[in-house]
Amino acid sequence: MTNTRATPLSVFLPSLFGQQMIMWGDVGALSVMASAPMLLLSVIVQRFLVRGLTMGAVK
Repeated sequence: MTNTRATPLSVFLPSLFGQQMIMWGDVGALSVMASAPMLLLSVIVQRFLVRGLTMGAVK
C-alpha cells in the first residue's frame, strides 16, 4: 500500500475527529460500514454453531 489515500477504515476513522469540528454523519456511516461485515459473519457462524450443537445433543 504505497498510496497514501488507500487506508483501512479503522485508521481513517479517527482522522474525522478534528480539533474544530467532528463530522458525525461521516463517523456514523463509516462505523456502520466497518461493523457490518462482522455482524453478517456472526449471524452466519451462529447458524452453523447452533446446528452443530443441536445435532451433537440429539445423538
